Amino acid sequence: MTFFSILVPIYNVDQYLADCLDSVLAQDFDDLEIIGVDDCTPDSAGAILDEYADRDSRIRALHLEKNGGLGQARNAALTAAVGTYVIFLDGDDTLAPGSLSGIAETLRKTDQPDLLVYNYARSYADGRVERAKGGALLAELEGPEFTPTARPELFGILWIACNKAYKRTFLSDLAIEFRVGFYEDISFSFTVLLAAKSVVTWDHIVLLW
Repeated sequence: MTFFSILVPIYNVDQYLADCLDSVLAQDFDDLEIIGVDDCTPDSAGAILDEYADRDSRIRALHLEKNGGLGQARNAALTAAVGTYVIFLDGDDTLAPGSLSGIAETLRKTDQPDLLVYNYARSYADGRVERAKGGALLAELEGPEFTPTARPELFGILWIACNKAYKRTFLSDLAIEFRVGFYEDISFSFTVLLAAKSVVTWDHIVLLW
């Protein structure tokens, strides 16, 4: 069974998509699939996705019949995913080198928890990388699995979908979807944190946005 499903919604990201996909394909961990969802993008990103899918069998390209927004694109990718763990990666973001192997090692040291929460950073054209402020808390919480409600300060970490690895069966059992519309990450993130029975943290910059 595939270990990671990397889910990439695609809309107006033709300037960034190659870097996004390359950052996954260059990882030192190859037990993965990439599911790219073309949300009726008006630019050339859909064609770029198809080119990558033609070259690498680990990439699947889905093309929605009409634009539904970020939430609907993520839902379509999640329905198609088969990996043990799911990671959301927007088409204009990248994964830092060594991220997937580090996540996999951390998960395998534990009992494959429902969630792993990791750190992220904002990267700039001039090469600067601005680390997220929640790293100190993630470092403090590193270690054995715990229940999020037992450490409510975890709910203060930015409520985005892309700073976590999710056990796919946990999401399936929860029957959760992203809402259509703005701020779709908020309801999704809080719901999974409230429902999770086990979580681990990793104070490592995985996501670069």
